[in-house]
Amino acid sequence: PNPIDTSIFKPAPARPADSGPRTLLYVGRVHPEKGVHLLVEAFQILRQQRPDWRLRVVGPVATAQGGGGDAYLQRLRQLAGSGPVKFCEPVYDLAQLADTYRAADLFCYPSIAEQGESFGVAPLEAMACGVAPVVSGLACFRDFITAGENGWFFDHKSSNPVGSLAKLLLNATHDHAQRSS
Repeated sequence: PNPIDTSIFKPAPARPADSGPRTLLYVGRVHPEKGVHLLVEAFQILRQQRPDWRLRVVGPVATAQGGGGDAYLQRLRQLAGSGPVKFCEPVYDLAQLADTYRAADLFCYPSIAEQGESFGVAPLEAMACGVAPVVSGLACFRDFITAGENGWFFDHKSSNPVGSLAKLLLNATHDHAQRSS
């Protein structure tokens, strides 16, 4: 019931290796069960070794739209500090959404919704646009992601999920740098 229109969601032409800052992207509801706070914290750690990366978070915040509300957004902004983290409104136009994915270098969907995540359309959309995903270890993602081949899994159940995600993001950005050179 969640098809990906591959006439819209398709890879962009390769861009030059020296094309400026790299973008880590999240698309989805900006809600605690989606683990966005883990991503923002892990990104702060990543930036210590990869200062050329920035984070873009795209999705609804309002509780009426399934988001975590203004208090959660304020928490995320506080975690982000002065780092290059941009919180963007949701994109509902499919062509614009595909462009959003294609503008990214890496995609992260750190959902910790053990009971609520049924499929994971956003990682598939990213993959269709040629952007490798980093996802949590939820079973629903194992149907279409093979670790190290077309994406990566981090241990969201570890005693330090932020550290686990940061380490994996560092490895994924290193892999990205090697592929781009």
